[in-house]
Amino acid sequence: MSSLRESLARSPRIAAVPGVPGAYVREISVAVWESVVEPSIARGGTAAGIALVIASACEADGVRLFADGDEESVREIPIRVVNAIASAANALNAGESDAGPN
Repeated sequence: MSSLRESLARSPRIAAVPGVPGAYVREISVAVWESVVEPSIARGGTAAGIALVIASACEADGVRLFADGDEESVREIPIRVVNAIASAANALNAGESDAGPN
């Protein structure tokens, strides 16, 4: 039988992105936050939001939309959409979302 720790690690919650039909975000791990998002915060500007979108934007089934290194692809998305995805990811990862377990 799986431990709670193993279950939590492999089953991130997923939430729809308000205002962006068909867009979803998934929970990210502490490891992803520390290796991807935190370093981008120091760069300032839109870097942290873009990193958060890359790490958390996903399909309804939780499969990531972007691979690490897809910054240029995300930069082509309208800022309104990037902001909505980043805001939804922040809410989900802070425990402020109504997402169900997946």
